[in-house]
Amino acid sequence: MKKKGNSISAYVISHLNNISRALLEGEKRPAFLEFLEKKNERQGLYALYGNDGRLYYIGKASDLRKRLDQHLKDKHAQGWANMTLFFLSKKANVAELEGLLVASA
Repeated sequence: MKKKGNSISAYVISHLNNISRALLEGEKRPAFLEFLEKKNERQGLYALYGNDGRLYYIGKASDLRKRLDQHLKDKHAQGWANMTLFFLSKKANVAELEGLLVASA
């Protein structure tokens, strides 16, 4: 019997690609935070990209909105300009999927 491999896409409910960090800082911040707050799926993975488009950081979060807000103030604050968000099902093992994402980066 073949063992099924782990696949990130099997647990991804939705994703947002190439989102500007300005949505967390500018005049559209309230609307973007409200959008994230209304999503039923708050846990997920995220990738932060530098101004040059290169992958800067990959992380996991039980609450993406709160975690991204933290990145505006932590040691990574100046290192990224864009992000990709992956909203995951509640059945997903976020730590395991983060490892798969890092390994594929």
